[in-house]
Amino acid sequence: MNSINVPWIYLLPWIMFALMLIANINLMVYTSPSSDEAINLDGGFKGLFQKVFTKKSNKVKIIAVYVAITLVEFILVFGLWYFLKYGWFHKLFDFINKAINGALNALPLTALLLYVMVPLIILYAIYITLGIRAYRKKKASFEAWKKEQAKKKEEKAKSALPMSNITINDVNSFLLFKRNKDLAGAKFKDETWFQLSNEEQLARVKKAKPSLNIMVDKYPCILMLNKDKANVVSPSQAIKIVKDGGMK
Repeated sequence: MNSINVPWIYLLPWIMFALMLIANINLMVYTSPSSDEAINLDGGFKGLFQKVFTKKSNKVKIIAVYVAITLVEFILVFGLWYFLKYGWFHKLFDFINKAINGALNALPLTALLLYVMVPLIILYAIYITLGIRAYRKKKASFEAWKKEQAKKKEEKAKSALPMSNITINDVNSFLLFKRNKDLAGAKFKDETWFQLSNEEQLARVKKAKPSLNIMVDKYPCILMLNKDKANVVSPSQAIKIVKDGGMK
C-alpha cells in the first residue's frame, strides 16, 4: 500500500511563492531609505525604487508597496497552480506525480533516508553555515567601514583649525581675541586671524594648511590667512591694521 502521495508538481507554485516572499523581505530591507543597511541597486531596480521611495517615505508606505507586490505574486502563483491542476496538461502532471510517488514508495525506508533525506539535511546544513559565514563577513566588513569612517572623521576634526565666535571689527574685539592664548581663529573682513604663541600652534596650522609657506620669527604673533595667502605680523602691527580698517 502506498504511503507517499505528495502532489509534487502542484507544490512548485507554492515553493516559488515562498522564495519570492523571502526575496521581497530581503529587498524591502536593503532598499528601504529608512534602513541602516540600505544599499543602491544597479540597473532597473535602482531607478524603480528611487521613484517609489524617497528619503521622506515612511514605513507604512514601504510596507504597503511590498504587500501589493506580494499580492500580485500570489495571484500569479495561484494562476499557475490552477493551470497545472486543471489546465490542458493536468493528466501529464498527475502522471508525473504518480511516477515520483511510486518510485519513492518502491524504495525501502532506509534507502529513502540515505539517498534523499540525508543529502537534503547535509545541503541545508551547508547552506545555513555559508549563510551565517556570509552574514558575519558582511557584518565585520560593515563594522570595519564604520570604524574607518569614524577614524577619518576624527582625524579631520583634529586637523581642522578651531574657530572662535569672535569677529574682529574694532580694537575691543581684537583685544578680546588676543586675550585667548589657545589656538582659535577669528574673522576680520575676508581674512581669518590666528594668534600664535608657540611652535606647537604653528605646527598645527602648517599641518592643516600644508600649501602655505608660513615663517615666524617671534612669538606671539598674528597669522592672517586669506585663501591661499598667509601673512605674519606682530600684535602691535595687527592692532594698527584694525584701527586703519584693513591692509593698505
